[in-house]
Amino acid sequence: MVETYKTAFGIYEHLLNNKLSSFQVAKKFNMLPNFEDKDERDIAYERRVVSTKISRKKKEAKDAISNVAKGIFP
Repeated sequence: MVETYKTAFGIYEHLLNNKLSSFQVAKKFNMLPNFEDKDERDIAYERRVVSTKISRKKKEAKDAISNVAKGIFP
């Protein structure tokens, strides 16, 4: 669980402070999916997958921050 929050807060911080794209943050945190065949359609799909993963981690960090403010800890 600690590792999950560490990743989520790291992603949240990078998106907040560095104004990086989701794809750049995923690359930095080694969260890029491995696709064998790469054509234009697959690249668009890969970017959507990455964007979804990063959005979920960002939401996880926001929810944790909100819960701490309410006094709820994991």
